[in-house]
Amino acid sequence: GIALAKGNYMTFIDADDVWKPHFLAENVARIAQSEGFLCASYEMYDATLTQKLGELIVPEYASYAAILKTNTISCLTAFIDISRLGKEFMPEIKYRQDMGLWLKYLKKINSVEGIQESLAIYRIRKQSLSSNKINLLKHQWTYYRNVEKLSVLTSGYYFSIWMYYGAKKYWMIKSKY
Repeated sequence: GIALAKGNYMTFIDADDVWKPHFLAENVARIAQSEGFLCASYEMYDATLTQKLGELIVPEYASYAAILKTNTISCLTAFIDISRLGKEFMPEIKYRQDMGLWLKYLKKINSVEGIQESLAIYRIRKQSLSSNKINLLKHQWTYYRNVEKLSVLTSGYYFSIWMYYGAKKYWMIKSKY
């Protein structure tokens, strides 16, 4: 994975997701004017790409604190200039690894820059919508406390905001699926 990455830039894609044809060109064109970390908006479709379920438009900029509240950075659209920011590795945890990686980079810079244009397509399977949300809550809380080492009060603050945004996104997708 990351240890074997060569070149100036690092990005991720799962086999069943799709970058739009200009994803790489758009990111390469913008990266030099940024702090070295970009993410893009993306569309969400069902597994067969026949039904659009929604679109996540990322904010123009997101700080460390903003990502603790709601992780708007998708592995599918993250684009990092490792020649400037270095290689960071996902934390050795079972869940929330991607958020852990983004937060490592955001401790080095002020913000990730968001591209409002949808540059990718993320497939959502029905099984993933019905997966155990209680476990997700537990993993998010554990992440705040054990990885970021936030106090109970600070964790509670971020956790409550994170739950609000998560529920909003979940119900938006669920209503169309």
